[in-house]
Amino acid sequence: MRRNLTKEEINFGLGTILYALICLGFAITFAKGMEVSYVTQHYSEILHSFFTYVTQVAELPGIILFILLVVLKDRKQLLHYTIIALLTALTITIFKHLIFSSSDRPRAWAIQQHIVLPADASNLLHFSFPSGHTAFAFCLMYCLVILYNEKKWTFFFLSIGILVGLSRIYLLAHFVIDTGIGALIGLSMGMIGNRLYNRYLSKLIN
Repeated sequence: MRRNLTKEEINFGLGTILYALICLGFAITFAKGMEVSYVTQHYSEILHSFFTYVTQVAELPGIILFILLVVLKDRKQLLHYTIIALLTALTITIFKHLIFSSSDRPRAWAIQQHIVLPADASNLLHFSFPSGHTAFAFCLMYCLVILYNEKKWTFFFLSIGILVGLSRIYLLAHFVIDTGIGALIGLSMGMIGNRLYNRYLSKLIN
């Protein structure tokens, strides 16, 4: 079944693209690793704790909450959005481990530059480019935008996606550009997955 994008999907997409462009502008303007240096120099345990919770939107707690939100709104769409999320997870895994497996990692970069990391900094050693957490978060938020389809929710879900991206930077798990590209991948996979489901899989399942 072919359908046009809703106004809220377009708004979410534009917000995601704007976030990615800001990240790209940052990467072009400043030397690589400036964000790592800035975070280490302005480290806050309060912010670290806040972003530690935020980043879990793309982990098991966030997935459980996502399932609950889908079930509460329309449980018939749970399989629909689960398939999209799995497609995004598979895609980001391919990107990180097959295409960009040799990319620098923020922590490794900091060590090479002799930057002293905060004691409570992220100990994640996943490949830096692109940000899987950010991609997955934006994909989940895109699905919720489709489901809830209201302006207030679109802004809220976009903000959550951006906060996840910022959390990956603050926890020293990713560079800024990693989260920008991750956001675009999450949006793209959400749109592609939704189109594929509506056009092909929905007929087989129904």
